[in-house]
Amino acid sequence: MENIKLILDSSSNMETNEKENLQVVPLTISFGGQDYIDDQTLNMKEFLSNMNKNDVAGKTTCPSIHAWLEALEGTEKAIIITMTSGMSGTFSSALQAKKMYEEKHPLSKIIVVDSRSAGPELTIVAHGIEQMLKGNIRFVDLEGAIAEFRMHTHLLFVLQSLHNLSVNGCVAPAVAKIAGLLKINLIGTASKEGKLEPLTKARGMKKSIARSLQIHARRQLSWR
Repeated sequence: MENIKLILDSSSNMETNEKENLQVVPLTISFGGQDYIDDQTLNMKEFLSNMNKNDVAGKTTCPSIHAWLEALEGTEKAIIITMTSGMSGTFSSALQAKKMYEEKHPLSKIIVVDSRSAGPELTIVAHGIEQMLKGNIRFVDLEGAIAEFRMHTHLLFVLQSLHNLSVNGCVAPAVAKIAGLLKINLIGTASKEGKLEPLTKARGMKKSIARSLQIHARRQLSWR
């Protein structure tokens, strides 16, 4: 198996020490005048508590070109998987880093993958690539194989709170408040363009999970 480094941004929820030849580059989340680095030092309990108290729109900053270059340092071959370009500049900054790194290291080969998604789908793609590498796939064939693999991965998510959507102007505050009081959850997916797309809603987490499983089963049938 070739020695190829996998590099993901922190929207994948993976950790650098989770696997050999894996590095995670953190995003930065800002709100309430404070910056939170999305790495292993982040106190998630404190972060979520502060986020839920915040009534000012926050923002997520993608990793800098320098951060990607640091992750690539000393690498001959690497695959970078980023969160969707439809919601972040992460893919763009990784592409620029790839170009700069390959200019400085002409023998290096870097693939940058736009996941058109976020969270667990990046992890699934990373695991898929690992299996391809174990099958001794040639590096030159990887980009096409990854594109084919991604055609069979899809993201479904459940939002228990619409607070952040209301703070960022996507949902009326009154609607978010009523949804919270009635425990109405939003079920959505990542569209083909890599943007969050609402599908339906359900009341309570139990019904939300059941509805998500129904959607998943229906999609599986359509893939056959």
